[in-house]
Amino acid sequence: MNNPPPAKAPSLIDLDSYRKVNLFLARAMMVLVFSSWAAAAPSADDAPLPVSYAIDLREPATHLAKVTMTIPGAGPGTEIQFPAWNALYQIRDFVKNVQGIAARCDERPLELVRLDLYTWSSGEQSCSALEVRYAVYLSESSVFSSGLNEQHAYLNPAMVLFYIPRARPRAVRVRFLVPENWKLATFLDGPSPDGVYSAANYDELADSPVEAGTFQEYQYQQNGALYRIIVDAEPHTYGSERLIESIKKITAAGTSLMQGVPFSRYTFLYHFGRESGGGMEHRNGTAISVAAKDLRSNWLGLEAVSAHEFVH
Repeated sequence: MNNPPPAKAPSLIDLDSYRKVNLFLARAMMVLVFSSWAAAAPSADDAPLPVSYAIDLREPATHLAKVTMTIPGAGPGTEIQFPAWNALYQIRDFVKNVQGIAARCDERPLELVRLDLYTWSSGEQSCSALEVRYAVYLSESSVFSSGLNEQHAYLNPAMVLFYIPRARPRAVRVRFLVPENWKLATFLDGPSPDGVYSAANYDELADSPVEAGTFQEYQYQQNGALYRIIVDAEPHTYGSERLIESIKKITAAGTSLMQGVPFSRYTFLYHFGRESGGGMEHRNGTAISVAAKDLRSNWLGLEAVSAHEFVH
């Protein structure tokens, strides 16, 4: 039987040439891919203007948050939709709390078309500015819900704000109108000099709860990050120095465990009232509810839920 001659091993010169060719081809491919991506990617000038919201909380006794949503450059058939869930993993139908929806297209009244339980359409015309006004009834007090009363407001934005289902990545801007003696805290970036808060998209907005009222606020720096502690409670129900010391230990231990600090600002938002409600982690923050009476008998419980949500 005739056996074929053994294959000749490539010389060092052959291998070097082979590597150079592959490197050239790889670089050419990277240039081609980057050029295609750059040509397809929209520039900052091409990006649509942000969707803006104004949230009016100045009549807290009514439990009604009045919202104005403005969509610049709304094309035909622009749809707005109300979320069905947030925080808890269940359908909760927040749309049942929405009242009095009315719209204007470039200052002219517009009849919105309801497509299903959660979705409305602007119809066939284009609008340089589509404005939608409505109110939301907010009467709950849990950190998993939203409430507005004469003492304070707590908002999970997904329970208050419509979004554009075909444009969730679009940037958003929010302005809050609050009673004269109230202040405001939120996980959103801002405010700007003209009082506007911002988010890169609706998902970021929905994951940034809001507290408004006469809360207490504390802060400290640790490992390059700013930590804020927002407390809605009667000051005598807790010790501020003890709370700050506990949270400092938790953040130091948590970031050491995770070997990093993936944020520049983190917010602990507490409700110390009559009812205990647990905690929910959010983008760069957490909202926690603990009954004031439990702070005296079970401070460790407060520390445990705070550490749990922070590590999340």
